[in-house]
Amino acid sequence: MDKITHEVRLSQWKAIIEQCQARPKGVTAKQWLEDNGITNKQYYYWLRRVRQAAYEQASATGLLPAAVKAPVKEKHDEITFAEIHTASFTRDAGDGCQFHPDVIISTKSGSIAVSNTVSPELISVIIKEVANAG
Repeated sequence: MDKITHEVRLSQWKAIIEQCQARPKGVTAKQWLEDNGITNKQYYYWLRRVRQAAYEQASATGLLPAAVKAPVKEKHDEITFAEIHTASFTRDAGDGCQFHPDVIISTKSGSIAVSNTVSPELISVIIKEVANAG
């Protein structure tokens, strides 16, 4: 695809993406795409291309802050300890049983409360999933 053809298609898809994002409330993107004869694969391919072009344009014109231009990878091996009041994590399952966690793992996106009865295998899976989510 030559440069002019690509720019024309990019412009057309930019308009389609804007229409999809301005769809009426209550209409999902999936439904809007189906109603307009557009596959998910086409839409998300061109969404990625439009975003990439916008990023490149903003980067070339100096509109991006330095933090966006040169992202810094966060350290994931740093451990922080904090005092935790377990009373706030007590959960009543509705059957009179209460859950009192022995360990609480907190990240920027949430907390995981674990009791001593959890198997080592489950803890390993949880830690791997939390590491992959970050």
